[in-house]
Amino acid sequence: MAALPKEQFLGDADNFAIFEHHLRRALESLLDIGRHIMAKQGLGHPTDYRSILLTLGREKILPPEFAEKIKGMAGYRNHLVHGYAEVTLEEVYQVTSLIC
Repeated sequence: MAALPKEQFLGDADNFAIFEHHLRRALESLLDIGRHIMAKQGLGHPTDYRSILLTLGREKILPPEFAEKIKGMAGYRNHLVHGYAEVTLEEVYQVTSLIC
């Protein structure tokens, strides 16, 4: 999806549905697995999703630069799940450039 030109991405509503679905699932998986890794390795109990990503980066379980880059995606996961009616095609396209 990130390789698509903006006009092509925005021109097909299926792109939004596909990317949003896979992004949400990827974020939920990353956060669930991250919480599990933290528990198994005795890295504490996260207080929020962002702390999971930052801990995984600090412990070099994720590349630290990547963890820093995507730390805001923890909150975006909540937006996708709870504020789904407000998520726009343009917004989702902008996220592709952030994470890819």
